[in-house]
Amino acid sequence: MNEQILHYIVMIPPLLLSLTLHEYAHGWVAWRLGDPTAKQMGRLTLNPISHLDPVGAIAFIQSGGCAGWQWPGLLSILYWQ
Repeated sequence: MNEQILHYIVMIPPLLLSLTLHEYAHGWVAWRLGDPTAKQMGRLTLNPISHLDPVGAIAFIQSGGCAGWQWPGLLSILYWQ
């Protein structure tokens, strides 16, 4: 098996898990501090599909892991105190 393919097979699951937990944590903290925006937009989930931006994922793959992004964590300043 090609070594680069094996590298992606090994690295993608932990990367998806860590990025999903990271984005979930942003939404959870905002929700606990009174901002329901993340919950209303369906971002309080551990489903990685709801956090991944397709263009950012393609950029990540094409750049060899040097560039990429997820959907931005949205918030509303109307709930800030």
